[in-house]
Amino acid sequence: MRLIFKDVPVIYGFSAKAPVGPAAASMLSGYFRSGGGGEIGSGRVSGGLRAHFANSSLSAASGLSDSDPLAAVRRDVCQFSDDGLPADPEVPLSSATVAELALLFNQHHGIGAPLEIVAMEGWSREMYFDDTDIPWVMPSPNMPTLDSAIVYPGTVLFEGTTISEGRGTTRPFELIGAPWLDGMQLAARMNRAGLKGAYFREVAFEPTFQKHARTTCGGCQIHVTSRVDFAPVKASVSLIRECYASAQSQFKWREPPYEYEHDKMPIDILAGSPLLREQIEQQVPLEEIAESWRPGETAFAEARKPYLLY
Repeated sequence: MRLIFKDVPVIYGFSAKAPVGPAAASMLSGYFRSGGGGEIGSGRVSGGLRAHFANSSLSAASGLSDSDPLAAVRRDVCQFSDDGLPADPEVPLSSATVAELALLFNQHHGIGAPLEIVAMEGWSREMYFDDTDIPWVMPSPNMPTLDSAIVYPGTVLFEGTTISEGRGTTRPFELIGAPWLDGMQLAARMNRAGLKGAYFREVAFEPTFQKHARTTCGGCQIHVTSRVDFAPVKASVSLIRECYASAQSQFKWREPPYEYEHDKMPIDILAGSPLLREQIEQQVPLEEIAESWRPGETAFAEARKPYLLY
């Protein structure tokens, strides 16, 4: 896990490909060699800093202090990587509304924006959208149903691979497959994995666009049998792990660019660091992977408590 400078308010982005912000450059000038051309801190990491962080680079991150409610999250979840970290690495997947997150960010990061929250009426945290009697309006063409939304927090990770996540079908993010996958074997292995709240059904499908368009893909469809028990991220990590194990010579991580990022590996952006990719490549047991998430989840759950509205 990464180390962060204690009591430094913010360390701005640094890697071999990104310059340091002026404030950080002045604070950490002793650690960086000159980048030349008038660019502050755009050179390589000095030997002194490299001794602490090996081949890693600095990236945008708040420092640690005893009063920092998210210190444990940053210490245990965030990692340095050569190409930096996503913009908000301290936020794991969590049950929080947009307004609750806005309140947390506004206070924690000292933004001080004037927020006006319009609280929902008749809604409680355990409710799903179909408990509201409100018509489902697609937030995206690839989010046609509530079923898609329930599996999406996990199966979106397949965007970091060359395996189809079902785009170009009527069941995006529920259908997972590739031309080289054996759907029968994959579904059988997944159903033996003991994952709660889901059944994996063998399928063959042909995307009309995106990955493997007009090509038959073997794979499986995720059927959620219990929303309460289903853990979408854990299930999807298990599925990626099985796909990797079944055909390492054909499995490939998607290469950049991804969205608006041209350097980082897409899977590292989606997962927050290279750790998950490395765990899958090393075939770390699923329960051990999931256990590595616990400290950050616990710390964030505690930090969000003052901002929960429901």
